[in-house]
Amino acid sequence: MGGLGKTTLAKQVYHHKEVRSHFDSFAWMCISQRCKVREVWEGILVKLISPTNEQRAEISNMKDDEIAKKLYLVQKEGRCLVVLDDIWSIRTFDSLKAAFPLNEESESRILLTTRNREVGLHSDRNGFLHQPQPLNDDESWELFEKMALTGRERISKCLTQLFYFYCFCLFTKD
Repeated sequence: MGGLGKTTLAKQVYHHKEVRSHFDSFAWMCISQRCKVREVWEGILVKLISPTNEQRAEISNMKDDEIAKKLYLVQKEGRCLVVLDDIWSIRTFDSLKAAFPLNEESESRILLTTRNREVGLHSDRNGFLHQPQPLNDDESWELFEKMALTGRERISKCLTQLFYFYCFCLFTKD
């Protein structure tokens, strides 16, 4: 379901100082409904390795399978955090997964957001799945009061602390 704060929570994790100290490189990609696999892979690779102009030219001349292999190796050998934001379907995830060291020994992690529970379950059967739920009427009113009386900074801090636990579970996964 849209509007539950999946992307907002993922951003809290992505920018958290302890998460930042755990990984060496980072990439955030928004995945459209009309996902162009090569563009996604190339975009992630560029963000993870910060290439020179010469390396960019090499990447743009690579075949799709070469880009996937290079991206896979960068993540396998390094400590990368890649966020795939808003994956719409299992088919989309399956088209992207060749470039990720899934179910293998790696210090890299993938965090994905999706509106579709089945996508989350399909992506990693041993992964951590967090399903935010809409607030009920009482919880909505309480949140409104806190925002009106104490400001957004406090709410943001609470969300960060809450999600730090989820983040810890994600990164300590065996």
